[in-house]
Amino acid sequence: MGARVRQLRIERGMTQGQLASDDFSSGFISLLETGRTRASLRAAEILARRLGVAVSELLASRQESSATAELTLLQAEAALSKGDAAGARALAERAAKSVHGLDRARAARARGRALVALGKGQEALAVLDGAAREFRALGKRDLAARTLFDLAMAHRALDATGEALNLAAQCENALVAGDLIDRSLELQVLLFLANGFLRIGDITAANARAERALRLAEDVADSRTLAELYAGLAVTRQEQGDSEAAVTYTRRSLELYERVGDERAVAEAWNTSAWVFIQRGDLKRAATVIDRAAELANETKHEELAALILATRAELALAQGKPAEAVTLAEASAAHPHVSRYGRAHAVLLRAQALSARKAPLPMLRRAFGDALKAAASQPRSFRARVHEAFGTTLAARGDSKAGLEHTRVALELTKPGRP
Repeated sequence: MGARVRQLRIERGMTQGQLASDDFSSGFISLLETGRTRASLRAAEILARRLGVAVSELLASRQESSATAELTLLQAEAALSKGDAAGARALAERAAKSVHGLDRARAARARGRALVALGKGQEALAVLDGAAREFRALGKRDLAARTLFDLAMAHRALDATGEALNLAAQCENALVAGDLIDRSLELQVLLFLANGFLRIGDITAANARAERALRLAEDVADSRTLAELYAGLAVTRQEQGDSEAAVTYTRRSLELYERVGDERAVAEAWNTSAWVFIQRGDLKRAATVIDRAAELANETKHEELAALILATRAELALAQGKPAEAVTLAEASAAHPHVSRYGRAHAVLLRAQALSARKAPLPMLRRAFGDALKAAASQPRSFRARVHEAFGTTLAARGDSKAGLEHTRVALELTKPGRP
C-alpha cells in the first residue's frame, strides 16, 4: 500500500505534508510509503479520497502481478549475468511498466546496468541515480550501495575516473560499515579501486587495495574476479619495477580467463603480457605474445583492443630501434575508428616519442608533443605528467634547456599528492 500511495502522490505533484494535511503527520506518510508502518482502514479511506482513487485501489492485492514482475526481474538479472545486455534491458523495461516501490527501483537498476553493458553510459547515469535515490528512500541501504558501484562502472565507461573512484569508495565504506555483506562484491570493489588508483598514478593506494583483495580472494571462489585482480596486479608490479611478479600475475590471469572461457579477456591479457615483456626488455617473447593477442582480438572482433595492440606494436618497434615503423603503427592506432580516448592519447604520445627517436626536426617535435598534450588533457594527472616529462627530456636533449626544465617542473607538480 505504501508504494502505491507514494506513486499516486508523486503523480499528483503533492508533497508528503500536503497529503498528510491536518489528519496525519509528514513523518507518518514517510513511514507508510517506505513500508515501516501500516494504515488503518479509516486512514486508508482518507488517503484514497485525497488521492482521488477508490480505497479498494489502495488495498487491492497485487500478489499475481507482483509474482509476474518478480519473475521478469529475475530473468533480466539472469540475462545480465549471461552477457545478454539487450535482452536484460528489454525485460527490465517490461517489468517497470507493472511494478511500484522497491520492484520499480530494482527494474531501474537492472535497466541501468544493461545500458552500461550496451555502451550507453551517459543514459545509464540518470537511471541508476534514480534507482539509488529510490533505494535510500525505501531504507534499502544494501541495494543503494550496490547501485553506487553500478554508477561507478558507468562513470568509468565514460572515462570519468575521478567520479568513478569517488562512488566506488562510497560503496567500499558501506561494505566496511556493514550496510551489506557480500565478499564477491567487496572483491570487485577493491579490484575496481586498485585499477582506478593505478590509472591516476597513485601506486601506493592501488597496491594497498590489491593486497586487501588478495587476502580476501582466499575466501572467494570467483575465477573471473580473480583473473581481473591478477591482471591489475601485473601492471602494478611492473610499474613498481618487479618484473618477475608482473610475469607471474599475468600468467595466473591468463589461466583463469581461459578457465572461464572469456576469449576477449584472454586477448586483453595477452596484450598486457606483451607490454610486460617489452618493459622487461624481452622483445622476442613480446613479439610472439602480441601476435597471439592480435589473433584472438581478430577472432573475437574486439576492435578497441585491436587499436591498443597497434600501440603495443609501436612500443615494441620503438624498443627494437625501429622508430619509423613505430611512427606508422602509432598513427594507425590513433586513427583507428574504435580507439578509446585513453588509447588515442597513448598512441599520440608514442608517435611523438618515436619522432624524437628518429631525430625529427624540432618544430615537428613541438607539434607532435603539442598534439600529445591536447590528447592527454582528459586523462589522469599521471598520464599528463608522463607527456610533460617526455617533452621536457626531448627539448633538453635538443638544446632548449629552459623549456625542457619547465615541462619537467609541470610533470613534478602533477605527480604531487592531491592534484586533480
